Amino acid sequence: MPRNKTKKVILTLGLAVALAAGGVVTASNMGFKFVKNYTAVDPQLNTLSIPYFQSQFATTRDLFNDLGLNAKQVCRLNPLGGRTCWLGDGAGSPPPLAIVPGQGYQVGVSPATTQVIVGSHDPALNIGATFLLPDPALYLTGMPYHTTYVTTRDIFNDIPGAKQVCRLIPAGGRTCWLGDGAGSPPPVTVVIGDSYAIAVTPAGPTWIPDHY
Repeated sequence: MPRNKTKKVILTLGLAVALAAGGVVTASNMGFKFVKNYTAVDPQLNTLSIPYFQSQFATTRDLFNDLGLNAKQVCRLNPLGGRTCWLGDGAGSPPPLAIVPGQGYQVGVSPATTQVIVGSHDPALNIGATFLLPDPALYLTGMPYHTTYVTTRDIFNDIPGAKQVCRLIPAGGRTCWLGDGAGSPPPVTVVIGDSYAIAVTPAGPTWIPDHY
């Protein structure tokens, strides 16, 4: 999926406007309105971050239905491998899953489309406490729309006990930062609205993502 590697954040009198490859997010002390661009087409899967406080989506079915006829699947990445996907009513899916604050999701669409997402940030949410199993378990994690992380190295360095921070590739596989000197490929740029897979050892560190 093509990615613009620039990000611009303008802060003025409590109003923020951020431009990135993932879309456009406007923010104030009242919350965020984010336009998510889904560019990879099913069966490729986009990753998605959702505001930690939101009432737009209670389950993966709600997220799927909000996309309308363009929706193909909405999935949760399972920590030990595979994923659980909602494919639509009558499609024989397992039951839809509750949307969990701080959890990232994978979304398949056809054709490419956009979605407006609204909500606000919980600055006290300890995301690390949701990492219940140690590496190699991977937790797909939503980043704040006003994140200060520029690359996956920045996320890695901020998490106690981090073992890997990965960008999921839409067509399959992942690109992971394993730490300086670990022989990783170069860290990748953090894109607003995308989510990232994280592994730690030991499980359950205290980690509250940084933001502006």
